Amino acid sequence: MLYASFDVVPAPKGATTHIARFVEALVGQYGSVDLMTLGPSPSRPESRFYGARHLRVCPPSTHYLDQASCFRSAVDEQLRAEPYDIVHFRCIWAGLPAIAAAPRLGFRTVYEANGFPSIELPYHFPGLARRPDLLARLSEQEAECLQRADAVVVPSDVTRAYAISRGAPEGHVRTIRNGVDPELFRPVHRDIEPGGRVRLLYVGTLAPWQGVGLLVDAFARACRHADLELVLLAPNKGQWARPLLKRIAKLGVAERVRLLPPRSLAGVPAAVAAADICLAPLANTRRNRVQGCCPIKVPEYLACERAVVAAGLPVVREVLTHGETAWLYRAGDARSLRNAIVTLAGDPALRARLGAAGRDMVCRRLTWRAAQTRLIELYEGLRALGTRGPRAAR
Repeated sequence: MLYASFDVVPAPKGATTHIARFVEALVGQYGSVDLMTLGPSPSRPESRFYGARHLRVCPPSTHYLDQASCFRSAVDEQLRAEPYDIVHFRCIWAGLPAIAAAPRLGFRTVYEANGFPSIELPYHFPGLARRPDLLARLSEQEAECLQRADAVVVPSDVTRAYAISRGAPEGHVRTIRNGVDPELFRPVHRDIEPGGRVRLLYVGTLAPWQGVGLLVDAFARACRHADLELVLLAPNKGQWARPLLKRIAKLGVAERVRLLPPRSLAGVPAAVAAADICLAPLANTRRNRVQGCCPIKVPEYLACERAVVAAGLPVVREVLTHGETAWLYRAGDARSLRNAIVTLAGDPALRARLGAAGRDMVCRRLTWRAAQTRLIELYEGLRALGTRGPRAAR
């Protein structure tokens, strides 16, 4: 098996957690797995990641498209060098050489479509809005991967509908949601003195689609009605951090907001356990409404029995129910988010009820073990189909 992803691994991001759990399942089932990712330095022969041989690609350029081209070439070279039964890719840069080589080399392909460059890259590089030709080309390449892969894995039903609308055969698309390890993320009781300050937590990036700007606006308004503090575990650098910090200062809540560096997977449970209310303020954007997503933070919050406030988008309502497992607000509405924060801040019993119901739900539905089982079922189905044709002589 070859599992290829255009991500730096390891890194304190949800992508690393997801990749680790999928690789863990594949190694446990099949033994021989190669993981191919970006890395700060080229891999050594003995490099391992959760039992997989870790092939790290270190592009010489920092330009995104140059890095993508380098990664695509490295995947193509690896496919020519070694035989595989299944090639699993999380990006079109690995997918394009894989689907081109599959008929000749005989392996099956899995496209794990968590996000699409034609939708996400304009957030990172606003100048792309002036390059419709490039975005159209990226869209064509995405469609080629969706239509030609033997199987497509998506993190939500919203993403599934989008993939099918782009040409993926309906029977080829399977939803495998992100999960949590309930043994790592365990409930920890937190006492608050009567009238004590209520701590809010957000874990993730500061990308525009995460809705952190709306969150700080709503938080500032909520501080007029409750004694609150907000902890943001997010990268404190780059094009998104600077304007956010200025916004926090302008709103007059800088002394109540702490922007802390991201933590490794092992460090996140303690941060969640130290919070009273956890937040998933997804913005009401095309990225979340149309493409879809499945934030790893949500099952991690819930597994710790923390009350969750989340945007009431369709992708959220797939897994959370307002008033039962979380408190949902109107996406994009700062007043609605403020009201949700104030409601939960003033009602410890409601927070406890939501947290307990949330943990019960994720332990039944959103564990990594369940996701791993679905992944292996998919692989076994592909293996039962056999190779696509005679393997080329090497």
